[in-house]
Amino acid sequence: MAATTQETSLETFVDDAADRALTEYDAGGLTIAVVDGDDVLTSGYGHAFRSEDVPVHANETLFRVGSVSKVVTWTAAMQIVDRDRVEPDAPVDDHLEAVDLPETFDDPIALEHLATHTSGLEVRGRGDSVRNPEYVRPLAESVSTDMPTRVRPPGELPQYTNYAAALTGQLVADITGQRFGSFVAENVFEPLGMSNSTFQPAPPELVPAEGTAVEDVVNFYSDVAPASGLHTTGADMARLLQVHLNGGVVDGERILSERAVDEMHRQWYTPHERMDGMAFGLFEESRGDARLVRHGGGVPQFACEFALLPEDSVGLFVVAHGDEASDAKQEVVDALLERFAPVDSSGARRTPDGTPQRADELGGRYRSVNTTDNATAEKPIYGLFTGQPIDVRVACRRPADNRAGREHRRVG
Repeated sequence: MAATTQETSLETFVDDAADRALTEYDAGGLTIAVVDGDDVLTSGYGHAFRSEDVPVHANETLFRVGSVSKVVTWTAAMQIVDRDRVEPDAPVDDHLEAVDLPETFDDPIALEHLATHTSGLEVRGRGDSVRNPEYVRPLAESVSTDMPTRVRPPGELPQYTNYAAALTGQLVADITGQRFGSFVAENVFEPLGMSNSTFQPAPPELVPAEGTAVEDVVNFYSDVAPASGLHTTGADMARLLQVHLNGGVVDGERILSERAVDEMHRQWYTPHERMDGMAFGLFEESRGDARLVRHGGGVPQFACEFALLPEDSVGLFVVAHGDEASDAKQEVVDALLERFAPVDSSGARRTPDGTPQRADELGGRYRSVNTTDNATAEKPIYGLFTGQPIDVRVACRRPADNRAGREHRRVG
């Protein structure tokens, strides 16, 4: 009889999941880090980016992690909160030197609004990336040029933006008097032993193939490093997982107080008490009885996941590269979550017994706020990418699968 999931050793389990991912999807390589209490597993599979003759090694092969960069940024931001340099509910405009936020609304934007993406700033696409590393601007210039419009009061509605994390990086810089990258290197990477992590836009180690330069094969470079510019390894990210699971300390090196770590992981915002919300820069996700705090990331050719099960002292990091990097990454993530936070799907599914109360309040036409609440010339672009409006009606009977050429779905 085959061994059950929990009977299979973690190393074998991860190897099998990685092999499936690389076999089933067009992905060239991936690296994985898993922390389970005192046990730490790091491993690499396939080859380095654009370097078919260079195998992935978890302790040295660089990957781009996209928006998982924000986890480092929010960790650095919590450090300055922990050191009493800024209060999370204080106006950030009081501390920013490179940027002067418009006073569009009476309530000021605070760090907690940036960390929960409830700042009320519209989504800004312009200035987030460039095609040549020579065009990457200093962070202060990036966040002070083409500033997004404040479209609603802070704390009212979540709207995910790269600008919130970029502005937080500049806040760290202005408060500490150091460049963001320098502060993170000295206060996060060095004490944790994350010796291969960098916010440099084009580290040559990303493409270790002999005779190939990064600039020859890459045409995406983050212009908002705190939001999407991190290059790192599986082994380095294992250290970041550990510090979040060990109350701010790893191997005797403390970068956050235990209280600060707890603050990062608690819920800071939710649209409704029965819904998942936001921790400090991390997304809440319920999985059965388990609670995750997590962040995903992706840039062209790379896809990444950083997830913590704080109550179980479990963390995982997975990043892949290739045309189907997202699918390969998700194959491994799903397998790991099924091992550490299985969901019981054996129970009978509830069926509606009539029209829900307040059904009339739910019906109507819905469209992404990225389109409706955008005040700049980028509005038509977001309208194109966020698709057509969605018409919603609530009924107690199953509608036709397709009526008049329009798709209908029953939501239970």
